[in-house]
Amino acid sequence: MSTVHISLLILATALPLFAYADVAPCAPNALWISRETVVENESVTFYTIVHNNSGEPQTKAVTFEIDGSIIGDQHVQMNAGEPAIASVTWKAAAGVHSLSAHASSAHASTSCVYDPLSFSVAAAPPPSAAAHTASNVASALQEGVRAAKPTVLNISSRAFVLTEHVRSEAIAAVEKKLAQSPVSSEGEVLSASDPSVAAVSSSGSLLSNIWNKILRGALMVLRIQILFYGLMALVLYIMLRLFMTWLRERRRSRFARG
Repeated sequence: MSTVHISLLILATALPLFAYADVAPCAPNALWISRETVVENESVTFYTIVHNNSGEPQTKAVTFEIDGSIIGDQHVQMNAGEPAIASVTWKAAAGVHSLSAHASSAHASTSCVYDPLSFSVAAAPPPSAAAHTASNVASALQEGVRAAKPTVLNISSRAFVLTEHVRSEAIAAVEKKLAQSPVSSEGEVLSASDPSVAAVSSSGSLLSNIWNKILRGALMVLRIQILFYGLMALVLYIMLRLFMTWLRERRRSRFARG
């Protein structure tokens, strides 16, 4: 055999070694699960370890599969010679499954496949009688709310229309009162010859001014819709609290008598 043939043979034998010098080892039993017992519909996390045996930083994509179907992947960044943990979360389905994964990077030589891991997922237990009853009650309440919603909206709409009508009538009445109420001018000079007349006139003017201010304040509240309904809600709340206090006091008095 010539020297050229021997050199080519040595080169052909060494090329795969150079090509796979940076292959990340997929160690056996490198896949594991976050819990030993897995039940249907629970969230379970799968883990694996990725190595970087190269002399430079690398980013590898780890793809996880259940029974041959991809359930997720994760990209991990590693410094030279450092390992990393990759993980993915899966909603468990009942039955026996096979977990597999493979890691790859921009260089095909760094790809590897992990040994598959078999595991089983227990079926979810049937709901208890209490849970079943609670579910039925919740469904009944939802149906009741859904059925009553149009009626409630209709009643609310009618109440709003009625309240707006009353508010409009009140605005008109207050404006009419203000138009009819005489207001003494600030420069009015009262008769000094009759002190009693001056006192009565001064008192009447003061009351008239106070009444006008009350009417103007009421008109402002009536005209501003958000202020009107806010004040109405506050009044209703105070009345409700007073009523509840009255009921409690009445019950206490009954118990005291008994």
